[in-house]
Amino acid sequence: MNQTFYASKMSKFPTHKINAIPSGDDGILVSDVLKLITGSKYYDELYSALNVEEIKDDYIKIPGATILVDKVDSESNKYIKFDVKSDYEGLKFRHLDQESDTDDVLEVHFDERRQITFPHIVSEEKQAEIHGAVIKAVPRYSAQASLLESLYGMNRYAGDLATKSLRDLVLKNLQLIEEAHRDEARELKKHTKWYRLLRDETDGQYYFRALITDVYKDYNIGVSVFIALISLHKLMKDSDGNLAYSVKSFDYNESYINTVFEEDGGLQIPKIGLAKFMLELSNSEITRGAVKINGLCSIIADEKDKEEVTVHMQSPKRVRTSIVSISHKDRPKTAMQAMNLAENLKTVRDDLYKDIAAISTKDPKKILFRFREKLKNDRTISKTNRNQIYTSLEQHITSFYELFKLMGGAEEVIAGEGFDAIEHLRFIAFLAITAPQ
Repeated sequence: MNQTFYASKMSKFPTHKINAIPSGDDGILVSDVLKLITGSKYYDELYSALNVEEIKDDYIKIPGATILVDKVDSESNKYIKFDVKSDYEGLKFRHLDQESDTDDVLEVHFDERRQITFPHIVSEEKQAEIHGAVIKAVPRYSAQASLLESLYGMNRYAGDLATKSLRDLVLKNLQLIEEAHRDEARELKKHTKWYRLLRDETDGQYYFRALITDVYKDYNIGVSVFIALISLHKLMKDSDGNLAYSVKSFDYNESYINTVFEEDGGLQIPKIGLAKFMLELSNSEITRGAVKINGLCSIIADEKDKEEVTVHMQSPKRVRTSIVSISHKDRPKTAMQAMNLAENLKTVRDDLYKDIAAISTKDPKKILFRFREKLKNDRTISKTNRNQIYTSLEQHITSFYELFKLMGGAEEVIAGEGFDAIEHLRFIAFLAITAPQ
């Protein structure tokens, strides 16, 4: 099994990438998939909305499903997630690195809490521990930026101060804001927020994950995978053997999942190779919505006596690739009733195949030129990786095999940047390949 790890700035949590499925993993029982939602407050609603009772004894014939479920379940159990409601006056701050004048990471102390709730079922003993704990949370991802921005747009100002070795003024400003909010004569609107926190069960460290709202529904990574596997199983079952899927690869951490399910079969493209249709499940719990399933495509190019090469592409027009989209505001019953997986999947697949069917009539050199030009001034991919890719594309090619080898190599370069950068590169690949010549 091939597994890699990478981490982003402000993140203790590495993202694990599984891109090879163990032999013998040919699927999973529905009853074993249920562990992904055990403890969820929406267990009964999801069970009912997806009519799980009718298939509870079924075996889901999706190769790779067992490792997907086991890895996601194991990662989810490493942390206790809970939500704290607090006024701004109940917070205290300190810079984590006391030796650096430019450190801009603020540890948040939740000294006065209005309320603590748990989105999953947690033992009374652990709840009591957290209620009685001194909570000092380290911000992760964009949590700190979101909090500072909610304080009169302070995020950029705080960053500028820190880079100029004036971080003491950041704390002074935060203190002045607290004093202003305690001053009743000012009649300021209460700054009361819900904070998503995590406790690492291996070392007891607390993390500030995000600001959330009081209507937030906790569709976590386990819930996402559960919905995808159950829905795909029912779709395959209804197709009478005409549809089959397998897990191609997946990336995950404690609050992020990106899984690619590959459909059996494909579209043969003359003189090039095979186009494959795939479903991409994504959920980063906070910032990218809850459960999203999009369609994407890959082309597997072959050449005599050479190893196959693959390039992935995806239309940047969401309306053309979105198959399922469930937000954190949707109730499970409402979301499941609105989900039209079979019809949307067919529409997206047909559109993608139509877009790439004529590729064999095009000039690979012109496609490479467009791909390079679109990357040249791109701002989504990091400058270092962008320059490395741009340099690697300065080659003379004569075939689609050589083209796709270069384009596929570009995705390997940015693997550590995470989902947004990879998705963006696939947009660029799609636009370069499908543009008229």
